[in-house]
Amino acid sequence: MIRYYEQVSLKNQIFVTILVVILIISATIALLARWILISGLTKELELRGIAVAHSIAERGAGFVLEKNTPELLTLIFDEARLRERQHMINYIFVMDRGDQVISHTFTIPFPLSSARPIPCRKTPCTASGWWSTAPTPPMTSPFP
Repeated sequence: MIRYYEQVSLKNQIFVTILVVILIISATIALLARWILISGLTKELELRGIAVAHSIAERGAGFVLEKNTPELLTLIFDEARLRERQHMINYIFVMDRGDQVISHTFTIPFPLSSARPIPCRKTPCTASGWWSTAPTPPMTSPFP
């Protein structure tokens, strides 16, 4: 390979060297941009998940206290299917103070092991002091 490179004219050697340097710089920039974009989108998705969880907590507190499960179920289904949220939210579930699932949007058995806690603010929380939700990051590009 080195012998072949020595036989090539100086003009072509410079061209190939510049081309390789440009490709390396371009690949580095693309990887950095991808890393920044994915971390930013993941943080934004988590913040949206927290906002949805707090919205449901504030609007559904009365339903939980009254043990009005049908209204709570209607609320969480409405929240899950609200305009732009329907593509970002896979499921929602609500737990009581005893960490028992009161209501959820699953049509299959409930996989409690995938729940991730969200710290409480001023609204009522579970006995452990956490809201539970599981926002999922997009597996493909978020752009159509």
